[in-house]
Amino acid sequence: MDCKHKKSLVVLITVVLIMTVTFFSAVSIYAQEKVSIRVGRPTHFTMVPDALVLEIFKKYQSQHPYVTIKYEPTPFREYFQKIGLSLSAGNAPDIFLQNEIWRYVQNGYLAPAPEKYDSDIKNNFGVAVVPATWKGKAYGYPLEGGLRLTLYNIDMFEEAGIHIKPGEHLPAKDWQEYRDFALKTTKRNGDRIIQEGFKVPSETTGNVVCSLASFFWGAGGEFYSPEQDRICLDQPATYKALQLWDDMVKKDKISDARYELDTFAKNRCAMFIAGQYYLGHLKQNAPFINYGVFFTPPPKVEAGEGMKAGELAYDNQPWMYCVSADSSPSAKEESWKFLQWLTGDENAVQLAKVGASLYRVGAIEVAKPKVNVVLRTYLEAQKYVHPRTPKYWRFLVTRFPPEIQNFLLGKKSIFDAVLTAQQQINEDIETGRGRL
Repeated sequence: MDCKHKKSLVVLITVVLIMTVTFFSAVSIYAQEKVSIRVGRPTHFTMVPDALVLEIFKKYQSQHPYVTIKYEPTPFREYFQKIGLSLSAGNAPDIFLQNEIWRYVQNGYLAPAPEKYDSDIKNNFGVAVVPATWKGKAYGYPLEGGLRLTLYNIDMFEEAGIHIKPGEHLPAKDWQEYRDFALKTTKRNGDRIIQEGFKVPSETTGNVVCSLASFFWGAGGEFYSPEQDRICLDQPATYKALQLWDDMVKKDKISDARYELDTFAKNRCAMFIAGQYYLGHLKQNAPFINYGVFFTPPPKVEAGEGMKAGELAYDNQPWMYCVSADSSPSAKEESWKFLQWLTGDENAVQLAKVGASLYRVGAIEVAKPKVNVVLRTYLEAQKYVHPRTPKYWRFLVTRFPPEIQNFLLGKKSIFDAVLTAQQQINEDIETGRGRL
């Protein structure tokens, strides 16, 4: 056989091999078991819009044509009741978003992550692994949720002679400097505050505790007993943080506890504690406000009081995408595979640009150069977050805020308010009201 015929034969064999491989690959995909996974998620909860959620789902389905993802959005106010009922009835979504793993684990509703994914969660999610695990096992992939930093009105600060470089993390090194910022940016008309230097929240919603937590953990506090079975509010850090707020309201007079919460968006407040979710609110309702963000400081860094610089503690309430224990084996496996992909590098930039909280360390590093300075500061703050298990968190955000309001409005002493809330919460725990 001459060279020409040999070359033709080689080409023919190569073509046949390529066609064979392509054919059997197609047959393999076609023959692969079709899997449908249902995903439950509250709407209007974070800055991640449903349109982006659906876009990401479609991308996964295009890469995995044997998978169908059925999205089941529910209004936030109805979400937990719906999930609780569906779990009790055994027809919950295969994947659903929640923030208190222990409650679902103790009722047998969650599937623990298989070893491959358990290892991924424990090795790649920094301090967020703490709320994602229970008794040594991982039960969810952290994504979304909220990290609270201090938003500030740049124009108000500049007018007061306070110049902060974009991206400067800790312009106020301690609480006194923080109070000084608030004092300088407060404006009054006689006894009436017309521009608050800092919004001390006093409404009866969970936002109060979430905002307080930045100062509470900064002062070295911990809401729970070492055994994680009680709430321990009666401690120096609680009184110190609440006293700071009280001093700002009554001594410094930089905030009026009677005012509505959202004075920042109405251009009547210079500083405000908020998570990424609030940025979407500003974009929609107050696009004219020129704002920046920085880390909320501990009491005294130089004296070693509370947390040290580099160990700053912020309210970080990671939410976890978990897998239902009642899902079929194939749906469980595909659900974990999907969640690993969802929280990975491929989606990091898209999610970060709309203000989603990322927790996978590698994904954060991928996203940081691609987002604006405000979102980048939120991402950079993740490594300083206080690791914690948010057990009984919903009791805190239900019982504690009314008592904080009573204190700030002068209806109760700081001690009576704290002890009343602590007693109520621990009674809730004792009577088992933490069940789904």
